[in-house]
Amino acid sequence: MNRYSPSKSLYRRCLGRHWYELDLDSNRYQRKAASPEDVQPAPSAADVKRDLQAHVYHAQPSLALLGPFLGACRKARKLAAHPMRFIFDAVSAHIERATFYHDEISRDEVFYRCAAYRRLTAMRLRQPLCLEASLGALYFLPRPHPDLTLCIGVRPEPFLAHAWLELDGVVLNDSLRRVEDYKEICVIK
Repeated sequence: MNRYSPSKSLYRRCLGRHWYELDLDSNRYQRKAASPEDVQPAPSAADVKRDLQAHVYHAQPSLALLGPFLGACRKARKLAAHPMRFIFDAVSAHIERATFYHDEISRDEVFYRCAAYRRLTAMRLRQPLCLEASLGALYFLPRPHPDLTLCIGVRPEPFLAHAWLELDGVVLNDSLRRVEDYKEICVIK
């Protein structure tokens, strides 16, 4: 797992017989053949993820959350149109602000707000793509939690990339079933 750094432009992950690269300079993913000595590490206990649906947040979201939801959706849609390096820098700065000011939101509030975001997103006419949905869930929180991560993952066959939010191994804005096939190539904390 590679943590995002503004000075780094290439993120790699070996999956099976191929290297998967995320190149921020060219804003592209690439697949390259791996040499036989490239060994894929065994999954650790830290790689085990849980689903937000395991938590009890099934109540309808309050109408008071509709304004912040629409604002977060607008901001995410505008940000998702930029190159990935710009997006990663913005997300990194947004999360860093919360740790700088020590203005921490509780884990329960994060879980509740992300569950509400998922319910409200289901009512949208135009469903956002994964990166836009992850950005929207991030900006829907009143303050980001310092342990919150935006994960970018790849799947080898067929090659696909995906983005999601996590907090301590709990997948917040997506289903665990969709995320478990992806291996993280870049993590933004």
